[in-house]
Amino acid sequence: MPSKIYNISNIFSKQQRRKLIADSKPLCKFDSTTKIWQTDDLRFNKDFSDPSLYIISLFEKQLGLNLEIINIWITYTRGEKLEYHTHPFDWSCVYYMKTNPLLRNNGTKFKFSEDNVQLVKSPQNSAILFDGSDPHTTPDFLPLSGRYVLTMDLLIVNDDGTYKNFIELPGEKLKRK
Repeated sequence: MPSKIYNISNIFSKQQRRKLIADSKPLCKFDSTTKIWQTDDLRFNKDFSDPSLYIISLFEKQLGLNLEIINIWITYTRGEKLEYHTHPFDWSCVYYMKTNPLLRNNGTKFKFSEDNVQLVKSPQNSAILFDGSDPHTTPDFLPLSGRYVLTMDLLIVNDDGTYKNFIELPGEKLKRK
């Protein structure tokens, strides 16, 4: 049975969204293995951590959860057919910085079973939150225009500060304000 996918629209102003795109362009590097352009972890870059914390705060209010960001990265694609994948964390969040609905790149494709593949459409300047264990991918599209998304991996934090589903984390944790 498909997991619940939560959606929030109209997150930032056009100027804020365009700044995120412009700031991400010089940070994206081509990965010859995955064949996509992607940044390193941006948790400690305030240009991306602050907007990410804002997006997550909207979902926290909507769902009554306390979430901690584990990774933040930006991906740029131009229609490549990508493999389904999962994330080893409680939740994943995708913020759609730049999409084009005419090219069918405005969302994420989920594979809930062999017979149940769904494109969850999400317009530009919206975000979805979903169970990280759900297999998903970027929809392939005609390479007339690129697609920029900001992705986050998240853990649920209990009231006592421990993780609901404990995972040992390398390195530092992202500190909340």
